Amino acid sequence: MLEPMDRKRKINHGIILTATLLPFLAWISRFINADFWYDEVFTLNNYVFVPLGKTVTDYAFPNNHIFFNLINNIYLKILGIRNIYPLIDHPWIIRILPLVWTSITVLYLYRICRKFLNPFIADMTLIILVTTVPYYNFALQVRGFGLSTMLLWMMLYYLWSFERNPKLVPAILLVLFTTLALYTIPLNLYFILTIALFYFLSGIFKPAPNKNRPFIIVILICIGIATAFLLYLPVIHDVLYNRFVQSHGLFHLPTLSGTMPTALKYFISGRYLLVVIIILGLIFYKKKHADLVRKTILCAALVFVPFVLSFIRGDLPHLRVFVNLVPAFAMVSSICIYFMQSNIPRLKNMLITIIILLYCNLTFALSVNHINRHLRQDISAGRKSQDIFYNYYQAYYHPSKLLRGFTRTYRTDSIPIIAYDFDQAALPVYLQRFRIRCYGPKALEPILKSHNQAYVITAFPERFRATLLQHYPEFRCQRINGQLSFHNIFLLTR
Repeated sequence: MLEPMDRKRKINHGIILTATLLPFLAWISRFINADFWYDEVFTLNNYVFVPLGKTVTDYAFPNNHIFFNLINNIYLKILGIRNIYPLIDHPWIIRILPLVWTSITVLYLYRICRKFLNPFIADMTLIILVTTVPYYNFALQVRGFGLSTMLLWMMLYYLWSFERNPKLVPAILLVLFTTLALYTIPLNLYFILTIALFYFLSGIFKPAPNKNRPFIIVILICIGIATAFLLYLPVIHDVLYNRFVQSHGLFHLPTLSGTMPTALKYFISGRYLLVVIIILGLIFYKKKHADLVRKTILCAALVFVPFVLSFIRGDLPHLRVFVNLVPAFAMVSSICIYFMQSNIPRLKNMLITIIILLYCNLTFALSVNHINRHLRQDISAGRKSQDIFYNYYQAYYHPSKLLRGFTRTYRTDSIPIIAYDFDQAALPVYLQRFRIRCYGPKALEPILKSHNQAYVITAFPERFRATLLQHYPEFRCQRINGQLSFHNIFLLTR
């Protein structure tokens, strides 16, 4: 039977977990039926709705996150879905899988912190993770970033399990998840090499009682890397020499001066109080936390060293490559909060947890609101934002709703339709789904010369109005969709 204090702690802990996860689930639920954007459509059409052999042998573009697409391919074949059009009507069918990967990531990160750190850090880590905008943005994307993040942190869980108790099962799982993480996205190698480098150096400069164990861990990681290399053999040339991932010369400084600061700024996600707390925690940590400090150093290395490795290699990485570092950022921040809290005796765990929970959720809501305003301004200004913080397809992007309403309301047989500015991979698929015949942007001039009316679909309405006024002032321009969105439909009348 539980003692009264233990029962109270369990109740409080359950309340904190519920208050942490329910808002996150509510926020990401807005994406469960989100329309597909360029990379998602490209992924589905080129690597998922194809024979399994093509999924594992086509690497013309690094969009093919092979293990991720292999799972999707098998899953949709089991469901009997043979093309993208059923998914356009029910996006949740495929977005359920990223939701599973996100949920498992949250579970394993929590397990890592509970088992190897402490419950307070576990709670803090989840609070910071689920209120980090880049993690939220990628939580339900039909891309391999969520799956690779899950695999990497499962890898770390079994690595620390093996380090504590070197048995066969965690060793096998360490190798397995290292392999699968690399087989999902090759650039996960930066994350994995950071861990291998940490254990190699710790084995050399600070031998533990079991001094050979760090080297055994490095060997297991190398086995995982070698196994992934074997899996990539059918496409190894494209993986190593693909024009999108080739080195642009050693020591590419913009990676450190531009990419890294931008990524870290987005990881902070407007929670600048965390920066102050992290600094205070680093100042006031106590040497008695030796193992905790060691794990903090590893997590800090995971936040920074992948950028350094990318800088050394000289590639030009997209910011999204580093989304898998968000859990490390959350853990470092949480440990620093713990260091600070442990130096202020009157600052109770529950009190600081509630303060951080409220603060992070408030700043997260403000950040999402700021992003929505930014994306709406993009539409008016003729811009298209796409990184790990601002994404044009996550607000005011509803091609399915737009075209469904268009087909119900307007006759399109006699009036030509022109797609002028649009998501070039996604919109054509939605047009096909609703059986709408559409001309490309080059058809604008000949059609306006020969017709008195035309429909034009454009992502940049104000820019299009200006173009029309300058070159075709005889046409009146009327937007027929009620609310401004990324894709808009204009009726032009002479």
